[in-house]
Amino acid sequence: MTDEQKKQCIPTVHKLIKLANCARMQGVLALEDEALNDESILLRTGVSLIVDGNDPVLVEKILQNMIDADNYEGAELLNRRLIAEGVLSIQRGDNPRIIAGILSAMLGEKYYQEVVDSCFPDGGNPYSMPIFREPRAALPECVAFEERLMKLNRGDMFRLFGKLDVYAWALASAGCSTQFVYQLANSVSQKVYMEFCRDLGMVMEHPKSMILDAQAAVIRQLDELVGYGEIIEWDKMEGMEGTFTFER
Repeated sequence: MTDEQKKQCIPTVHKLIKLANCARMQGVLALEDEALNDESILLRTGVSLIVDGNDPVLVEKILQNMIDADNYEGAELLNRRLIAEGVLSIQRGDNPRIIAGILSAMLGEKYYQEVVDSCFPDGGNPYSMPIFREPRAALPECVAFEERLMKLNRGDMFRLFGKLDVYAWALASAGCSTQFVYQLANSVSQKVYMEFCRDLGMVMEHPKSMILDAQAAVIRQLDELVGYGEIIEWDKMEGMEGTFTFER
């Protein structure tokens, strides 16, 4: 395959990353509207199959049979292979940056970094987001949520963070202050925090109702951990002074 044919396939990678971001932000069901009028029958079919909740093995078999039925070659064949792999990656719930890496690798090492970078114009650097360039305060509706969580120690915050996925945390944090976001950085691994920041960049403009719903989910998890005694909120322990004794 010539370099020119590979270059013709780069827009297909961009299209699939757009769909991956859509699925991550709005859910798989939102893909149907995104791909409804796409010129590729293969893409429309793949999206329809995963929206309907079909088994990944079945989806892969149907897409592969569609590709094998005609004697495609060159850019046409590569485009279809990219679509099939992208659809399956989206169905697995892979991070969009991981999907970009998978698809870019199919173009060969010569184009790998160039295509990955083109999918993420900011270079994938989460610190280029406005929340880091221009520190901000929490939204009024999010102050109580933020204040409660910022009283947790690092270990408790880490324990709570693990109870929800990274996307849910990004959405819950979209209404919080820069200080809160930095405190989360001290509670999780750098790899997880980078993923959190990338997701945060995608949800900053989401409706306030979605942010508050995500925060409510975090609070429910926190209340559950407190109820089980896995997390102790010392500032809420009223009347406990002097109740603990130690014997030799």
